[in-house]
Amino acid sequence: MADLNHITLTGTLDQILFTRRSEAGLSWLSFSLKVRESRQSGATFTLFVPVECYGAGVDQAQDLSAGDALLVAGKLEWSAYTAKRSERTSRRAVLVRMVRILEPTGVPV
Repeated sequence: MADLNHITLTGTLDQILFTRRSEAGLSWLSFSLKVRESRQSGATFTLFVPVECYGAGVDQAQDLSAGDALLVAGKLEWSAYTAKRSERTSRRAVLVRMVRILEPTGVPV
């Protein structure tokens, strides 16, 4: 049986977007998604999830602004890179296949 690597999250765009270009000229966009979870105790747990977009995902995410409510679908990825201080580091992130702005419904203004 093959494993499935898929994740779907809703949350709020927390960190301002930034775009980079790889040495090969590929556009790459990254942001942080703030996901809040209510616990049975009534407490709220907040998780900040790094999200990365490439290719078509960059086109979908270009017009996002901090505070937008989002639906993000993609897969988990493990990336390793050399940081500014020449230190090798790694992290988990969501690699976007789809990102959409959620429209609030039935919310009094």
